[in-house]
Amino acid sequence: MEYTVDLGAQVGALTGDELLGDRLLTALEHDPRVAGAATLQDSETGVVSARFCVQAVDAEQAWAVGAAAFRAALQEAGVQGQPNLTEILVEEYHEEAAAAG
Repeated sequence: MEYTVDLGAQVGALTGDELLGDRLLTALEHDPRVAGAATLQDSETGVVSARFCVQAVDAEQAWAVGAAAFRAALQEAGVQGQPNLTEILVEEYHEEAAAAG
């Protein structure tokens, strides 16, 4: 089954790193576990977030795969340590609902 995963992380002050979201997107796009990634960076709050799809047998596995991919992408993008996750949402993907928009 395919699941949509939304994750956000508090990474601190981003005022000096306006390209973190772009680097995170590139890292997610190169991860074979991830499809259809999009990222958002809020420099004022220091939060970077991503939405992407993963294949999994259930929501628990989707969370585990998604969190691992997100954390690996954060490291590849240059984030030090393990930032606190501020947003966690896992939903089963339904193609009909996505097409309806």
